[in-house]
Amino acid sequence: MTDIKTADKEGRHNVLVVEDDIALRKQVCFAVERYYTVYEAQNRREAVRALKNSDIAVAILDLGLPPASNTPAEGLKIIDYIMDNSETKILVLTGQDSEEVTAASIRRGVFDYIAKPVNMEKVLYAIERAILFRNSERQIGEDGVKQIYVSAKLGDGLQSIREEAERKLIRKVLLENNFNIYKSARIIGIRRENLYYFIKKFGWKIMRNAV
Repeated sequence: MTDIKTADKEGRHNVLVVEDDIALRKQVCFAVERYYTVYEAQNRREAVRALKNSDIAVAILDLGLPPASNTPAEGLKIIDYIMDNSETKILVLTGQDSEEVTAASIRRGVFDYIAKPVNMEKVLYAIERAILFRNSERQIGEDGVKQIYVSAKLGDGLQSIREEAERKLIRKVLLENNFNIYKSARIIGIRRENLYYFIKKFGWKIMRNAV
């Protein structure tokens, strides 16, 4: 496992992958480590140790962990620990037959969930969305405003609510920086190509010199 640090020498965000399936954990780590500093844990004890000693931006968490791999008990305890002790955003890995467990984790404050089998492009996209919200909430805190949580019932369009919040946050940063893509991407904490993706997604037009 990576030595504990706030960030690597390039200032990349830290991502914690908590998964007892070694093959899946290594697969996720391999996809993520190109862009982030990656920490690994295979149980609650290792996860809490990493969270105590590093500034973890995002935790990717499988709820079924030893010694109770057939229940979500250990994973839910990690979620409770994170919500009580850090600003870490949580992405839950979930099977198709675990809708009730997914709902329980979202009620506890999980940012989003990723369905198995895991698509690595979706993992990277989910991480960047989570970091966007984390950075924005930190800025809100620095401005003296209490942290804001976006929540809704699962049946009421959770995804659409989050996308609207994304749209407002990204537009605010772009406007404040005259649509300078490089500077805006750095402030938000995402790659430039993904900021272009958001711009296209929301149907915005930019000047050719907005680099």
